[in-house]
Amino acid sequence: MKKLFPIVLLLMAQVVAAQVKVIHLKKTEIAKDMKYKGEFKDAVQYADNEGTHTVIITEAMTASPADDNESVYTGYLHAFSFLKTGNTVVQSWQMNDMAGPCGADQDTKFRSGSLDVTDLDQNGICEVWLIYRVSCRDHQSPSPMKVIMHEGIKKFAMRGTAKLKLKSATPQYMGGNYTFDDAFNGAPELFRTYARQLWAKNLNEVADY
Repeated sequence: MKKLFPIVLLLMAQVVAAQVKVIHLKKTEIAKDMKYKGEFKDAVQYADNEGTHTVIITEAMTASPADDNESVYTGYLHAFSFLKTGNTVVQSWQMNDMAGPCGADQDTKFRSGSLDVTDLDQNGICEVWLIYRVSCRDHQSPSPMKVIMHEGIKKFAMRGTAKLKLKSATPQYMGGNYTFDDAFNGAPELFRTYARQLWAKNLNEVADY
């Protein structure tokens, strides 16, 4: 037990060091020179060795007529990162994704609480995490899901599908697998560990029919 105590303290110190002071912003609190498109969903502000960052996430959906006079829908997701140093604001990176066109069951959305900020490797450059699904729910199949992380301007991607519980007499599931891109595979293991934790929290979905 005595040998475990220093290890526990070390792990606690790492957790504390990885925590970043994050301020959630309302739409009305976004600076005028930070331009974005889409419907505002969330925004955070934090500071690291590069300066003060603001990250904004938005969603959008467009409808257009199909051959059978039924509308089809395309869903869009955007994330915009701005860096302020002194009195200068620049856009440091932007993320865009989409799904469609598909039917009215379009389900392209950021997951609840998906905008997260850490400094896991304690290098003074924060990691920004996004979790979302890009899905057309017209048929019974698991939704594509992604965990995207930015450290500075470098992008890391974890891609796969949600784990879909089918509506059947006995429990049946589809999907739930994922892969890391080359950036993640070449990064410290603690990045992949944290990504897996986020994936697990958002993994499950239930079939509509």
